[in-house]
Amino acid sequence: MDLVHLLDGLDARPWSSLSHAYGSAEDVPDLLRALTGADVDAADEALSELYGSVLHQRTVYAASAEAVPFLAGIAAAGHRTAGVLALLGGMAESEDEYGVAPGAVRAAVADQLPLLLPLLASPEPEVRRTTAWVVSQTRATAIALPALRARWDEEPEPAARAEVLEGIARLDPQGEAAAAAAVLDPSQPAEVRMAAVFASLDAGAPWTEPMHTTMLSLLPADPLCSDLDLVLCLERFTGLVGTFSVLP
Repeated sequence: MDLVHLLDGLDARPWSSLSHAYGSAEDVPDLLRALTGADVDAADEALSELYGSVLHQRTVYAASAEAVPFLAGIAAAGHRTAGVLALLGGMAESEDEYGVAPGAVRAAVADQLPLLLPLLASPEPEVRRTTAWVVSQTRATAIALPALRARWDEEPEPAARAEVLEGIARLDPQGEAAAAAAVLDPSQPAEVRMAAVFASLDAGAPWTEPMHTTMLSLLPADPLCSDLDLVLCLERFTGLVGTFSVLP
């Protein structure tokens, strides 16, 4: 990525007339610049402030959509890549939209897939895992699904492999149900087996003895959920406890 032109056009955008959680988005250009700077503390603070303003409590705004191309470029260039990707994924996931056309922020992230998809092959497992989540949250099935299927064939790291599986299931739940059932085997990593159970249930598959056995074998769930959205993961996991005794 050409760092020289990373923020080209930044000051030409109408930031002062756009809004985020705290009003005018006129502070966004400086925050984006800080993300690319050498000052580690300033970059960390900028990322935190962006989370609070353009994805405030999972709500997105007009400034969120405008910031997406610059954030994607920053991530692709290797600046706070995993953290910036998580921000992009949260914006794509959000359905709580304020002052912006429905779906506009997700569409803005989807438009950046040509820039983001190469990160599925990053040397860093956390970046690959987070990229898989972002890619699936765009709901851009025609582009994202083939890329995730290709990554599934290559991904060696369990947590990233689990996220790829969940991403595929998010985009094609019915088509993924059979594949998910095939990786419930105890020889598979625990993270992948947990993702397979979630994917099968999301596709409407019935609760089965292999799922029952798999979920019991994964207790306690806390270590498996530590690299994921911890609260959501544990909620999903514990929500199945009452199903353990309900078999056909």
